[in-house]
Amino acid sequence: MVIRLIDTKSGGFVLFEREEEIPPYAILSHTWVHGEEISFKEMQEISNDPNHPARERSGFRKIANTCYQARGHMLDFAWIDTCCIDKKDPTELGEAINSMFKWYQQAAICYVYLEDYSEMGSLGGCRWFSRGWCLQELIAPNRIIFYDRHWERVGDKLMLEDYLSDITNVDKDILRGEQSLDTVPIARRMSWAAKRNTARIEDQAYCLLGIFDIHMPLLYGEGANAFIRFQEEIIKRSEDLSIFAPAADVIDSQDVPAQPCNLLATSPKEFANFGQLTPTRGLDLTAQPFTMTNFGLNFLQQELGVFVSWEEPIYTLSLQCELGPNQKLYLRLQQIAPSRFILVRGSRGLTQTTDSPQEFWSTGSIYISAKFTPGIKSLIDISSKRIIRFTIGGGTKIGFTPADDESRLQWDHSRKAFFLTSRITYVSVKFDIPGKINNYICCCINRSNKYVRFWTSGVWGSAERDSRSERDERRRAKYGNKHADEIRLNSTMAKVKLREEEYGYSVALRFDDE
Repeated sequence: MVIRLIDTKSGGFVLFEREEEIPPYAILSHTWVHGEEISFKEMQEISNDPNHPARERSGFRKIANTCYQARGHMLDFAWIDTCCIDKKDPTELGEAINSMFKWYQQAAICYVYLEDYSEMGSLGGCRWFSRGWCLQELIAPNRIIFYDRHWERVGDKLMLEDYLSDITNVDKDILRGEQSLDTVPIARRMSWAAKRNTARIEDQAYCLLGIFDIHMPLLYGEGANAFIRFQEEIIKRSEDLSIFAPAADVIDSQDVPAQPCNLLATSPKEFANFGQLTPTRGLDLTAQPFTMTNFGLNFLQQELGVFVSWEEPIYTLSLQCELGPNQKLYLRLQQIAPSRFILVRGSRGLTQTTDSPQEFWSTGSIYISAKFTPGIKSLIDISSKRIIRFTIGGGTKIGFTPADDESRLQWDHSRKAFFLTSRITYVSVKFDIPGKINNYICCCINRSNKYVRFWTSGVWGSAERDSRSERDERRRAKYGNKHADEIRLNSTMAKVKLREEEYGYSVALRFDDE
């Protein structure tokens, strides 16, 4: 770590390039005043020119008073962000911002100068509590002394902790340094910055790097994408699903259709409602890893809640956290293609525990699109017309599920339907008929000619144990000439027309009672 410190006696700079050589130092936390602060170049000029006009600025008086206080605490060095960083050097600026939390953490003492606070004023009304960079400057230092506009002591961090916690919503254990930051849910830490502002939009992300122990390159000019990139870096290091809490924050009793939306927040402000969020899962040895890919958020395996509906099918993914009793957070998902999902928001974005899924479905690898793009919309439009469902007539209640791994990949459990992934699609289906076992149908679905051919058998040992060559031989077998809109299936072969519907296709089936 390289740090440039001010000699509190001479006012000159001293550069320390090895961490073990860095002496004890004081550090200043303050809010900038436009046109008044002293730059690195000006500080160099001032040290060589006692009559330099910049000495008349309030920013120089802050530097002088910081050095004065430091000498009173027997400290020979001090660090101040306005002048100790050469901001014209992008490499130095990037290293400084990535190191800043550590610099405040390792300081012997931090002086917080509240230039708009007087004895009769409100502490919480000070601009310092609204600035993004000042959050880490409150949390990182072990020892802080607050000063008013006249550099009169207001109190220290320990003495003021009740006020500080009430103003900032930061837990007292965090302020005392008695609780590690990584034990606080991501969404709750983000909420601390929700009401804070920065001069540049990119700094909404950069000012939080240390609070999440993230190091990443700075790209001024990328705008709101900085916060997206910041969250992606957090995802690489954490299994905390609360980072997706804003996508579930819909408390709306209106019955509105589900609308596709983006997965990641665009600023800390979207986390404003999660200051009281708590995890519902302790140490979970069954937790599954997740990563961000070019297809979106990938889970290798996941159990999803399912609300079965042809018109508005919904999956729910638990975020393993809650805002309070009966306020567990879930993501609402819709499947748009094999293994591909989008996030949707509507009247049930924040799912109450009393609003339980009808079923649960354990998936293989799935991808949740991070952003609703024109490409994703096009995929939805195409795949919505490439779905087939079986409708079963008669009074007997019959359920059905995919019978093998290949068919399972094409299955949408929320619609009880299969995606047609090519012009000719093969699937194997297991029907759960009361009083019977192992009722399987192997289907060859031709989307171009709009028909489906069946090989049916009432007693297969297991569709999963059939070799691919045996199944292909069945498919190539001579199919009968039976045609109908609705057929009776009982250990026979048949060819049936597809019904073309608004959403994809359907095939009507009826089973014999025998």
